[in-house]
Amino acid sequence: MPYISQPIRQELQNIIKRHSHYIRGKVLDVGAGSFDRYSALFTYDTYTKMDIAGIPNTDIEGIAEDIPSKDASYDSIVCTQTLSDVWNVSKAFSEFNRVLRTDGVLLLTSSFMDPLNEDVGEYWRFTPNAYRRLA
Repeated sequence: MPYISQPIRQELQNIIKRHSHYIRGKVLDVGAGSFDRYSALFTYDTYTKMDIAGIPNTDIEGIAEDIPSKDASYDSIVCTQTLSDVWNVSKAFSEFNRVLRTDGVLLLTSSFMDPLNEDVGEYWRFTPNAYRRLA
C-alpha cells in the first residue's frame, strides 16, 4: 500500500494544537470540509462545522462572506486554509466580527508558500501584516 506523507498538514496540526487553548465555548469552524480535522484539539461546548453547499458532514451551509448565524453567537471561530478561496475577504472579516461575541477569538491559518490549488479557485496569499490589517 502506498503511503503519502503530508508534512505541511502535520505542521498545520501542530500549530493549531499550540494555540488550541484559546478556542472555547460555542465554536464555528468556517470551511470545515467534509471531515472533522481539529475539534478533538479544543475544549468547547458546541462545535459547528460550516462549509459551502454540497460538502457532506457539515452542520450548516454557508460562505465566509455571509455566515447564516445571528450576531454575537460564537465564542470562537476556527478558519483553516480557507480564506485564500474567498473572493471578498473584507466581507468575510466583517462577518467574523459580526458573529463573534465581544471577547471572541478567531484562529485563522492560510497557505502562503504551498503550491497553488487550482481546483478550488484560490485567489489570495496573505502575510501576517495583511491579516493584522484585515482584523
